[in-house]
Amino acid sequence: MKRLIFVLGIMLVAFGVAEEGASAAKAKSDYVVSVNGVKLSRGEFDRELKRKLELLKSQIPEEQLKRIKPEVEKQIREDFIIRQLLTGEVERLKITASEKEIQEAMEQVKSSLPPGVTLEVLMKQNGLTQEDIKKELALGVKINKLVLSQPLAKGKPTDKEIVRFYKENQDKFKLPETVHARHILIAKHPGDDEKQRTEKKTKAETIRKQLIQGADFADLAAKHSDDISSKKNGGDLGTFRRGQMVKSFEDAAFSQKVKEIGPVVETEYGYHIIQVVQHNPPKIIELDSKVKGEIAAFLMQEKRQEAFAQLVKKLRAKATIIVPGN
Repeated sequence: MKRLIFVLGIMLVAFGVAEEGASAAKAKSDYVVSVNGVKLSRGEFDRELKRKLELLKSQIPEEQLKRIKPEVEKQIREDFIIRQLLTGEVERLKITASEKEIQEAMEQVKSSLPPGVTLEVLMKQNGLTQEDIKKELALGVKINKLVLSQPLAKGKPTDKEIVRFYKENQDKFKLPETVHARHILIAKHPGDDEKQRTEKKTKAETIRKQLIQGADFADLAAKHSDDISSKKNGGDLGTFRRGQMVKSFEDAAFSQKVKEIGPVVETEYGYHIIQVVQHNPPKIIELDSKVKGEIAAFLMQEKRQEAFAQLVKKLRAKATIIVPGN
């Protein structure tokens, strides 16, 4: 199944709604927004607001939470409006979702959850049952079909569009300068006195001389290095870019010649003997078939998002939307 463009099941905004009818007089003073006669009650709005604020409470300070509360309220109203507009349209067009499509959407949701988060946890956080989830995903499948039926969503990116995107977004295809290096560390500690620091630097200089004379780097790293994580790999630090190492170490690694045993470098961690295994200059990734495919997929998704936005705009223009007090 094609990727869901707007899966309401992910948003989990299971609003309770009320139709205008005999109790309209009471409802008019007790709803937050109405879309084509379908209302979001004040009670449901308050419960959804409380739920969202509870989720945010652990992420941001209380003062900031108070400041963004109006934005959260606005987003709840907007989510309800969009939901009702799209629900009305899929019902009007009699778009359906098969059991197979719903199950595929369920598996997609499960596979996209963050590590350690299960569908059961998600349901508990949002106060939803398995049946609620199923209904939400069914609606998502229907909306996806609706969006993909729009002319804009059907068009595939042309080669010209792909090349233009590549040329106009060169920064997205730039690989930074990197170095693959290994080192031997003679660690120093905050309590070391002058004599101890001198002895450690001397030890590092002695090891460097042995390396210059032909000793095996991996063997000496395994024997002498105080960097526990790299010594078992012969001192190998892997590949890194600028900004990932402390400044003095970085400056040495990026300025040394490949295979050269550089001078002893002092950092806050101690004394390092560095050897650069490989130096990779910055470069632009070529526009090969793989990159073209990735760009095409990105542009296709953009077209579908734009189709979604245009669809909502069109439905909004034809709808009767009432926000009391506005």
